[in-house]
Amino acid sequence: MILQFICNYNRHFSPNELLQSYMHSTERSEWITNHLAKQNNVTVTVDNIQSIDEKLDVVIPENIIQKRTFHVKHIQDKLFGAIYLAIYGYKKIKEQTPIFGKIDTAEKQKIIDFLSINNNSVLSRRTNHKMTKTLCNTIMNDLATKRESGHQTLIAYSLYYKCNIYIVDTVKKTYIPFLYFANTGGEDHDKSVIVHTYVLYKNTHNYKRSSMSIPAYFVDIDQSVQTIEKIRETMVGFVHYDKALKGISNYKVSELECMSEKLKLDLPVKIKKNSLYEKICIHCASTEN
Repeated sequence: MILQFICNYNRHFSPNELLQSYMHSTERSEWITNHLAKQNNVTVTVDNIQSIDEKLDVVIPENIIQKRTFHVKHIQDKLFGAIYLAIYGYKKIKEQTPIFGKIDTAEKQKIIDFLSINNNSVLSRRTNHKMTKTLCNTIMNDLATKRESGHQTLIAYSLYYKCNIYIVDTVKKTYIPFLYFANTGGEDHDKSVIVHTYVLYKNTHNYKRSSMSIPAYFVDIDQSVQTIEKIRETMVGFVHYDKALKGISNYKVSELECMSEKLKLDLPVKIKKNSLYEKICIHCASTEN
């Protein structure tokens, strides 16, 4: 009855569209309930969903990721579209999709202006990536001229929108963090900022990269798929957006072995440190958006 009332009140939208923005917690509860009922025949309540979710298998099926996240289609810059969705919401980007080209240009100009008036050293203190003058100019040029965003532009998006962004590859079991630090410990410390975290799961079926009908990312705006802590615990994080690891001398053999276990690498029983390091680097080599 409630759904019928809402549909009557909002005649321009279908039930699925109306529920799209509110289906995370409901779907999550239903999936967890069914998943555990089949295995343990137990009763699940809303109060214990969090603790149960932490015990679920690390390998999360892609259909579950899709159901717990949002995505956007028919936008040329898929990466920026995913960020815009995370910041402004699914409803707004869906309404603006037909004119998103103009919005894309205007929004990126705001980011360029933001970068141009801020000191590089101040920007560097607010992110986990060093914002040199050269890098800053490169990012501004990319924002102004390139049709699709690269990983380095995520530094600018993180700084401008004051948020953490994680790019997660569930196949390679890796993630690339772009962090925003509100508490810099200096005079530019911003106590009023609430830093949100958005996780972008790469679509493993985005093989037709030129097709705008295939979403490149599934956007998790509230860690409905898994927590950041779980991602860090079960996957390998890049030390830089285009570099997975530091130099080999920075790691102990045990640390590399731990990484290889997270990555599920098929290795011989005995393997030398150099070979182990090389295999991890090769596995993580692809940094395509």
